[in-house]
Amino acid sequence: MAEVKLGSRNIAYNMVAMSFLSSVFFKGYHVWIKRDRICQYADSLLKTQYLSPEAMAELRRKKLGELLCQAVTAVPYYRERFSGDPERLRKDPDLSQFGLLDKSIIRANYEALQHRDIAAMGAEKNSTSGSTGESLFFLISRKQHWMCDAEYFRSYSWIGTTPLVPQGTLWGARFDNLPETGFKGFMRDHFKPFYFFSSYDLTEEKLELICRTIREKKLEVFTSYPSPLEHLAKFVKTRGYNFPSLKGIITSSEQLFPYQREMFGQVFGCPVFNRYGSREFGFIAHECEKHEGLHISAEHVWVEILNDALQPCKPGEIGDLYITDLDNYAMPFIRYRIGDRASWKGIDCSCGRSLPLLEQIDGRSFELVRDRSGHAVSGTFWTLVTRFVAPEIIAFQLHQKTLDEAELLLVSPQKLSGPQEKLLQEKIVEKLPDLQISIRYVDEIPLTRSGKKRFVTSDLER
Repeated sequence: MAEVKLGSRNIAYNMVAMSFLSSVFFKGYHVWIKRDRICQYADSLLKTQYLSPEAMAELRRKKLGELLCQAVTAVPYYRERFSGDPERLRKDPDLSQFGLLDKSIIRANYEALQHRDIAAMGAEKNSTSGSTGESLFFLISRKQHWMCDAEYFRSYSWIGTTPLVPQGTLWGARFDNLPETGFKGFMRDHFKPFYFFSSYDLTEEKLELICRTIREKKLEVFTSYPSPLEHLAKFVKTRGYNFPSLKGIITSSEQLFPYQREMFGQVFGCPVFNRYGSREFGFIAHECEKHEGLHISAEHVWVEILNDALQPCKPGEIGDLYITDLDNYAMPFIRYRIGDRASWKGIDCSCGRSLPLLEQIDGRSFELVRDRSGHAVSGTFWTLVTRFVAPEIIAFQLHQKTLDEAELLLVSPQKLSGPQEKLLQEKIVEKLPDLQISIRYVDEIPLTRSGKKRFVTSDLER
């Protein structure tokens, strides 16, 4: 076991967990085929996670200062709103001098928020509906993408495995894992086997296929939204299956409830790791092997939790999350209100890492929509189907009243045309043939107590 000395601390590398980074084939794929710096960043993150609190604070301060200086120098939106010496921000980065950012501001200032040298940053267009169902388009830099992947790689060492092992995911749409052909496809199939299952199609036949794949392909990691995973877990329990190859279950994109964590651990026979991320920032926070909270990706994001008076929350106090991306210069997100609520843990994790801990995330709680025949889809299905049928829809909410009846609330500048409404009904019937859907147009979607709109509300008992 190799050791690297950082200051007065010896860091024992888990060579089994991160062996893929030293693999000639895997590194060759990223360095020579994809030509990225993901492996380089991942190696660095394995070291920085054990920096002293003082050294971590200095690393973050420097990254924040450089970002703020670049923003007020090269981004029109921030340049127009800042008066003073930009170099001062590099030495003394002060976020309080910057206003807050939200989706409406980004939509209204899409061009002005872009860096003047954006072409050199390899920026890509991305989009999200978040947990509100409202679309947002933005740009992410090449470096931000690499850093997010590196953070993702590091998190697997916390599970005790690597991203290279056979794994599967039960997810809404295959946005980020499109099939690859040729040499890239060969490399992925042989050095990073991955199996995708759609949470929009949870028939008994598909659930059986998932279980068979986990067993026969000896999957070590399985990732899912909590709500469809709960559906799978109940199915597994009735069958009495066990999965000895699994080393970890990762839940993300929805709130993980305590009863779900307990159920998943018992049914799948392995630890459950909660992950928090978003389309805007990628990897934000993740549990380590101690399960004492979610470590934020401190080298990548600057997280603030503010109360209604926009003052920092004390540990244990729930407030709104504001996130600053330290790596995305292409379209800087500075003090961005992501729409979720959270609280700080307030104590250090016993794992010894200097990455701050979130105690909990209070948001993204979606529920499955089911019909009487046992068909089920996850909440994000409604995001994609409404976007597909009518991109002009501003927001929506599906309210399930019974196993036979549900109501779809739509906020839209105009009602759907006859063909659009027919197409919407057809797409829903494909997945939920025995559920009758009525459409009602409203001026707004009511907010939850946490200040968010829900994709799905349900009168059904759990």
